Amino acid sequence: GSPPFLLSFEIFNYNVHTCLVCSGVVAIVMLLSIAKKINAQWSETSTRIIQLDRTSILAIGELRDVIIRISHDSRVHQCINIIVVDIPEAYGLLLNRD
Repeated sequence: GSPPFLLSFEIFNYNVHTCLVCSGVVAIVMLLSIAKKINAQWSETSTRIIQLDRTSILAIGELRDVIIRISHDSRVHQCINIIVVDIPEAYGLLLNRD
């Protein structure tokens, strides 16, 4: 596949930078710290996130039917579900791509 790349997205009228777009991502994941910064309201989830080393990450909740837009071109948008996880900051959002 092709290599991952970074974009900025507008979510809930906030720009979220360093969003990693990768073809290997199964679930769309947002860090708890970013979700708090953009005042996101999540619902409970039963989703489990397993890392490559087979350790589990705590899924705090899920944002359902979120419209995200590429920051530099608002015509490019998509409705997605996002799992909120409590892990250290590295990326603002991990997105999968078709």
